Amino acid sequence: MLKIFIFLLSLNSFAQEVQLKKGPIISMTKMWGDVSVLCYDDVNQNWQKIYCFQYHIDGGNSDQLEVIGQSIDASHVIIERVEDSYSQSSRFNTKLQQSESSFVLWEPGLNKQGLLKLGLNSLNVYFKTDDQVVHRDIMTIELNVSAEKECETGILSYPNNCPENHFICAEYFQKNNSCKSK
Repeated sequence: MLKIFIFLLSLNSFAQEVQLKKGPIISMTKMWGDVSVLCYDDVNQNWQKIYCFQYHIDGGNSDQLEVIGQSIDASHVIIERVEDSYSQSSRFNTKLQQSESSFVLWEPGLNKQGLLKLGLNSLNVYFKTDDQVVHRDIMTIELNVSAEKECETGILSYPNNCPENHFICAEYFQKNNSCKSK
């Protein structure tokens, strides 16, 4: 009986006290589809077909950080990827024990400046007041593809020159409501 108690106590000590509201395991959906694009001016018209795909975190590509089971007195919180020191920051609400704004977890655009990559992610979390670190923690977040969806074929048109493909695809997914029925 004592061994079971010690085992349960040790499991509890490994529970994350600092976490994203979505939790330590986050699911995302891979979406893809074709869009026909017409670019035109007074004289010319150009049709092209583009294949688009993107990943989208279920429930949105951003989330707030929260503190569970303890109280941290800080004015700001910084989340930093361990692998390359890319970071984002937010003001910290000490009453609610959470970040005031959401962190971008996944950025489907070109700059790819979200905090997470597919698979297992280690993130340093720094709580600061007056540029002094008052608490440091580490979060482990697993990001997995849980579903795949094919969107309906789309049609877009642009006067003058066509924009770059990533802009076309972003508009295609936005108009297709991220492959959800309207």
